Amino acid sequence: MTVCIESAASVHETVELPALVEQLEAVRLCITHFWAATERRLAYPLPVQLRQEFETAVIEIANNIVRHAYPPSAAAATMWMELTYNRCCIVAHFIDSGVPFTRSLPSTRAEMPDPLELPERGWGLQIVHALVDELSYTRNPDGTNHWRLRKVA
Repeated sequence: MTVCIESAASVHETVELPALVEQLEAVRLCITHFWAATERRLAYPLPVQLRQEFETAVIEIANNIVRHAYPPSAAAATMWMELTYNRCCIVAHFIDSGVPFTRSLPSTRAEMPDPLELPERGWGLQIVHALVDELSYTRNPDGTNHWRLRKVA
C-alpha cells in the first residue's frame, strides 16, 4: 500500500511492502512517484545527480533489509519506507522488525575506498554514507530497526 501526501511545502510518500527481493522494483516505483510529486511542488527540477545519489542510497538500504534483516524462514516479513521532501532536505526512513544490525556504521566518508578496488560485496553502507549527508540506525526497544537517510536538497 502506498500513500502520498502533498502540501505546499512538503511531500511524504509512504509504502509498506513484504521484505522480498521481488518487491525491490516496487521500491523503485515508489521513488519515481515521489520524484514526480516533489517536482510538482517545485518551480524547477531537482538536480539529476542529487536524485541519482539519493535513489541509489535508498535502494541499497531496502536491499540490505530484504537480504539481511530477515532469516530465510521468516514469515510475513515486512518493511516500511517513508520518503519526505521539504524545502531543505530529502529524507528516507525505513522500519523493519528483522534481526538487529550489529556492525558499526561508517563514521566518515574517508573510509570509502576507490570504487574500482571494491570487493564484490560488503561495501553497501560505505556507499550509502558517501551518497547522503546523514545515515543513522537505531534499534528500538519494541524490536524494530530504524534507518534514516538525509540529503540536503
